Amino acid sequence: MIMNSNIYGIFELANKNKIILPLKMNYVVEKKTETKTKTSAEIAEISSLNFEWLKKRNSSSTHSLIWEDEFEQLSEYNIPSKSLFLGFGKGERTLFKNLRVMFGAPSDVKYDDDKRYIYADGCRPHSCRQKGLFWIDTEDKVIIGVLRHFYLHDYDGLLGDGDFLIFSKGYETFDEISDVFFKVLKEWIKEKEISPTKVRFIGADNSIKDVTKEFEKYR
Repeated sequence: MIMNSNIYGIFELANKNKIILPLKMNYVVEKKTETKTKTSAEIAEISSLNFEWLKKRNSSSTHSLIWEDEFEQLSEYNIPSKSLFLGFGKGERTLFKNLRVMFGAPSDVKYDDDKRYIYADGCRPHSCRQKGLFWIDTEDKVIIGVLRHFYLHDYDGLLGDGDFLIFSKGYETFDEISDVFFKVLKEWIKEKEISPTKVRFIGADNSIKDVTKEFEKYR
């Protein structure tokens, strides 16, 4: 909250009388408001409403979806909070912001099974070898993101033909991920003619795990 205020000072004269003088007028003060931390139950309820919102939309383009406040809030609650440098700009970014870089140009949103599954892919403008994919299950209420990247943590060393980072707060382990997602992922890999050198996974515990061996059966 922004508010204007005035600052006054009290001065004592030689005759011991005191006067009040203005020191600064229309001083802009930002009043910090306390933000209440939402409980897990409140987050689950908000997420549920946003998944329903998502299912009712008829977005044909990612531009009319991924930049919406509801989608951003949905991603905040269902994508791990970890921040990483992946070579998509300066400094570390959250996984959602890294993913959104891939949708600077609009791409088609696809729907399956009466809008239960919603997914789209894109690539970074002017650097299309860097790619991204999101897949959403509106019934089980999970979001999975995939990023094809060539750097991790810093610019020291190019990561071969590119690595995959797969992430979702909806799964504790890589093996729990839905087979329906992997079907979409395999089709994407085939269509784009890409094959990751290494595959890493970030799940509900927010830690990075190397799952390259586990991923082999999905190539």
